[in-house]
Amino acid sequence: MKKSVLFVLLAVLFISGFVFAAPDYIIEDVQGIPGGKYYVGSLGGPKTFNPCEAQETSSTDITDRMFATLMDYGKDSEFRGGNLAKSYEVTENGNGWIFHMREGLKWSDGEPLTAEDVVWSFNSVYKVEGLITGNTIDVIRDGEGNLPKVELVGDNSVLIEYPKPFAPGLRTLGAVTILPKHVLQEAVENETISQVWTVSDVDDLVGSGPFIVTEYVPEQRVVMTKNPYYHRYDTAGNQLPYLDELVFVITADQNTMRLRFEAGELDFLGIPADDYPAIKAQEEEKGWIVKPYGPTTSTLFLALNFNYKDPVKAAWFSDVQFRQALSYAMDRDAMIDVIYNGLAQPQWSGVSPASPFYDPEVEDHSYPYNLDKAKEVLADAGYTWNDEGKLMDKFGNVVKFNLTTNAGNQVREKACNLLVDTFGKIGIEAVFNPIDFNTLVGHLMNTEDWETMIMGLTGGVDPHSGSNVWSLEGGLHFWNYSPDLKDFVDPAHYNIPYYEYKIDKIYKEQSSEMDEDARWELFSEFQMLVAENLPLIYTVQQLRMYAYPTYLKNIDIGGFSAWVWNLWALYKDK
Repeated sequence: MKKSVLFVLLAVLFISGFVFAAPDYIIEDVQGIPGGKYYVGSLGGPKTFNPCEAQETSSTDITDRMFATLMDYGKDSEFRGGNLAKSYEVTENGNGWIFHMREGLKWSDGEPLTAEDVVWSFNSVYKVEGLITGNTIDVIRDGEGNLPKVELVGDNSVLIEYPKPFAPGLRTLGAVTILPKHVLQEAVENETISQVWTVSDVDDLVGSGPFIVTEYVPEQRVVMTKNPYYHRYDTAGNQLPYLDELVFVITADQNTMRLRFEAGELDFLGIPADDYPAIKAQEEEKGWIVKPYGPTTSTLFLALNFNYKDPVKAAWFSDVQFRQALSYAMDRDAMIDVIYNGLAQPQWSGVSPASPFYDPEVEDHSYPYNLDKAKEVLADAGYTWNDEGKLMDKFGNVVKFNLTTNAGNQVREKACNLLVDTFGKIGIEAVFNPIDFNTLVGHLMNTEDWETMIMGLTGGVDPHSGSNVWSLEGGLHFWNYSPDLKDFVDPAHYNIPYYEYKIDKIYKEQSSEMDEDARWELFSEFQMLVAENLPLIYTVQQLRMYAYPTYLKNIDIGGFSAWVWNLWALYKDK
């Protein structure tokens, strides 16, 4: 009798202990059918399977699916919570974070994945100058160039902190690839980590993401197989991903990729604007879903040189009302139709609507195409028109300027031609002169010898990535460089408008503001200042466009990637 009681007690303790020590999985509220293969196109084969060396998309598209990160991001790169880390907290002094790792995590080879891997990845790999060719070491530096301190806390938590609060650090650190110490430590100690996990080392790969590379046939395909220890499950207890394999079909060009999709050899297609009408026309017949998702993060804007060597033109360019009139004279609807086949939308500030920091209220400060309004604003600013209909400033100077962009870029050239036409309708002669891209950038960076140009920049998840553009001392504050930064700027003609002071202050404050809501408010104010004062006059943003067959389920397209963000949830119903 006593032996039976003891057995039951031990069984209860065993079960209780098992439950307590069970892996701390992420449970996703999805349902699907396990099995199947997902085929996607790749423009060219991978250069490497080493995440420390991968820099081109043909490689990063693969390595990004092989590894999990500390933080979990949604389809528009918003925080969903923890990934390898189950939670995090801001340190008491506000200059760092403590990441609490999930219990029971494993690498794809079945070995434990713990906080020790995180500390080792940062301290022994990413923070070591010259060890790898990837740019992670620069990405994790704070605004003053400092690298974070990274150390183990307790049994399975990690402290990462900077000398001073650095708010963008959470998003940056949370996206760093965590590496398997037990596999790569010897290569790190031998300083050969940049030479391992080449495209010939398929059998040696170990990861933590939903898929692991198991086959590579050059110029044909890369096969990734489901990770047997991936830490996501659905509510029914099925381990994710549902798919057994992810297959990259290597193609030579975009046209070949489109033909393979049309032939049913691919399950997903990112569509260039020129191809969208033809793909859309086949939607019903082929059983596809063809649609745009939302805008890209790339920008297209008109810049005017406040530092231009001719003070007459510099005075026009730095006049807020002059820029507002130009914005009213931009036919953005025509740009959308002519340049993007109707697959774009107007942009009004420096933050893309795809960003979690975008404030829709900025659209209340817009400049719809209205030539009468443009003339009204110019007249209010003291401009007049001569008998020939040419615009003149208050000193009698006829308003005429050069407009340039990089030759060969059809999008930008078309935009310039449209502006030449509509600016002419309000009496402004814009002379279009495209030039070589390297020459254009040389003018932008090293001389005051440009007047106006159509240019673009790639955006990022966090507007902090634009610090070098919007800070007064920023290396890309090209429309109004500081004399302290560029020798060619004449201090006598240098002026800092009040709104630029405010924007500079916002960028300094947001860097140390650890509360995400407070940072959102700061960037909201920034967007309003840009929309009202137009230091750069934004035009339109292209939409992302996709096609996929109706049998592909749970698909959820994101705004910051050409990829489906929730790959672990996809399944095929056929």
